[in-house]
Amino acid sequence: SQEELAEGCGMSYSTISHIESTSPYPISIVALYRIANVLGISPYHLLDLTKQQAAVCRLLLVSLFRFDIMQ
Repeated sequence: SQEELAEGCGMSYSTISHIESTSPYPISIVALYRIANVLGISPYHLLDLTKQQAAVCRLLLVSLFRFDIMQ
């Protein structure tokens, strides 16, 4: 449920509800990682990226921010 996901991510129910809505909602990389971690999936799956797009994003994140969301 959204309540369980919010609790597991350390976010409010309202934030999770906004993210899951069809309206655009800004989300940080850290929030994306937290949600994916609780769901047990890759953050890239939440973005519906192809494997090639995910590889490019990962390289950019690691090189620009020294942050690997696959850790």
